[in-house]
Formats: sequence, C-alpha cells, structure tokens
Amino acid sequence: MDGDFFLLSALLAAGAAIQAAVGFGFPYLLAPVAVFILPELIPGPILLLTLAINSEIAFRERGDVDFPAVGWITAGRVAGALAAAAMFGAFNPDIFKLVLGGALLIAVLLTAGVGARMVRRNRGSLTGAGVAAGIMGTLTGVGAPPIALLYSGEEPSKVRSILSVSLLIGVVISLFMLWLFGHFGMAEIWLALTFLPATLIGVLGGRYLSRHINKSRARLAILVISAFAAIGLIGDVAVPYLLTLI
Repeated sequence: MDGDFFLLSALLAAGAAIQAAVGFGFPYLLAPVAVFILPELIPGPILLLTLAINSEIAFRERGDVDFPAVGWITAGRVAGALAAAAMFGAFNPDIFKLVLGGALLIAVLLTAGVGARMVRRNRGSLTGAGVAAGIMGTLTGVGAPPIALLYSGEEPSKVRSILSVSLLIGVVISLFMLWLFGHFGMAEIWLALTFLPATLIGVLGGRYLSRHINKSRARLAILVISAFAAIGLIGDVAVPYLLTLI
C-alpha cells in the first residue's frame, strides 16, 4: 500500500499543480488511476480535495463573477447531483469503470470545444450544463466541461471565475447529496485528509508552474492523456467481455 500511497500522492500533487496553473486537470489525471488502485477515492474524497483547490482559485478570481449565470448553473447542479447520488449505489465495479470512462471521454470532447458553436448561452443551456455537471461531477469528480463548453472563446479570466465559483458551490451540493444517500461520511473525509498535504503542495507548485508552463501544450497533453485513459477504462471492461463472445 505504501507504493500505491506515494503514487497517488504524486498524482494528486501533479494534478493540483496543473489545475492551479492551467485551470483544469486534477480529476482528469487522478480518477482513471484511482479507480484501479484505490476506488474509494471516487467520488467523495476527490470532490473534497477539489473543494480545497477551487476555494483558493475562487477567492483569487472572485472579482469577475457572473452571479445570475452561477444561479442557473447551481439550480441545474442540484437536480443533476440528486439524480447521480441516487444512482451511485446501483453500479458494480465494471459498470462504474464504463461510466467513468464514458464521462471522461465526454469531458475531453467538451473541454476540446467539440460542439461549442452549436450551443448558445441562455438560461436553458446554463441550467442544462448545471444538470450535466451535477451528474458527471457527483459520479466521477469531473464536472467542469459542460460549463466550460458554454464559455468557449470568452476571456480566460471570465472562464476561470465562472468555473471556480460554480464548481465550488457545485462540489458542496454534490457532497451533500452523496451524504444524504449514505455515500459520504467520516471514512471519506479521513481518506481525503490523508492526501490533503500532497494536494496543497501541488497548489503551491502550480503558482510557480503557471509562470513557466506553455498552457496550450499542457492543455493538449492533459486531453490526450485523459482520452487514452478513458479508452483504457472502457477497454478494460469491454475487451474481456468481447473475448467471451468469440
């Protein structure tokens, strides 16, 4: 377990640093590995650690927040998180791998901006993005892409502010819903606290990294790695099943 602990701690620190520097990446890098090594990290502990990261970013970017938009996103997040928390206990490990892999692949496509021109930002689309973020975030810890899609092409400061504040509120909602359905409690809190030092080290490192990293290349690298990880998760379940049919 010591080797697994240090591996996950290193991934947490790297993911937190990239999240702080680029604006996303923490659950993308961690979730596909954690589901094999320590699946108990998903979703509660990852969400709690994400809360620690987003709190710092939200405070830093608080001056440019579109609060009416955050309100519509939050309304959708409540509905999505409620549905996801109710479904969570019904998944066996293989089904959860498929859900996580599928959600991660969708997240990669949305983050890459696929379909951005087809979506207009209004109350309906903001609420819909909140529902999607609530489902994806509560089940897998990856909730930002549906919201980010609506703000594709906006000023980076505006994107960071809307994402950080809406996700900060959204993570609290998701954790509450998971607690309500018996999927989050003291065991998950202690597990998150175990990895909190590595996460905070990553956040501090991200401040330095943001001044020296090529953010466009880092963003592309994260998306490529995440896409392969998502395909690997799906393949881990699908390939053995397909082989039984041959």
